[in-house]
Amino acid sequence: LGIDEYFSGAGVCFVEWADRVAHLLPADHLRIEIETTGTHSRRFLVQSHGPRSARVVERLRQATTGASPPVGSSTAP
Repeated sequence: LGIDEYFSGAGVCFVEWADRVAHLLPADHLRIEIETTGTHSRRFLVQSHGPRSARVVERLRQATTGASPPVGSSTAP
């Protein structure tokens, strides 16, 4: 597979050390940083870069906190 096939499908593609290939990433993508906070605990920082990934982050936030979306935001697919 070429790089285009990895990123153009309907599924999810995880890229470890993505900062090394940042110029190849799609414009709309998620960045997930994992921080060790203890022996058995981690903190995840999830950042969206584009409208599709912003909807994914909002759905994740709702699923993990039970919170409603902010007024004026959209969660349409």
